[in-house]
Amino acid sequence: MKLLKNLSLALLLTVLLVGCSKNDDDNSASLIGSWKITSQKLNNVTLPLDACELKSVITFDSKYITIKDYYGDDCENFDTEALPYTRNGNNLTVGIGEEMETVKILTLSQSTLEIETRDEEFVLVQKYTRL
Repeated sequence: MKLLKNLSLALLLTVLLVGCSKNDDDNSASLIGSWKITSQKLNNVTLPLDACELKSVITFDSKYITIKDYYGDDCENFDTEALPYTRNGNNLTVGIGEEMETVKILTLSQSTLEIETRDEEFVLVQKYTRL
């Protein structure tokens, strides 16, 4: 009887530890919300972010990504653009018609979004933090 009790306790602990792993939190992460860029690399070389880029925000709702880009000497001006997007696994397709671009989600957690944009010559990786 003591052996059965110990086995039951071990099984319960295993289920709790596996059921509460960090990976489960990452799998339930959503794009929905606002994100601020924290870093970017072009062909694996870190690119500096200027004050305006650090102030800019992207926001996802269920159908659109809204991009608010700041510019000007004091980053006092901004443009806002809303574009439809679709998600298929780790691929995001953003835009309309010939202006569509596909990016790959490398990391998505409750606090971090990392995306990769590729073309024939360049690989751009951008990392964002949830606001």
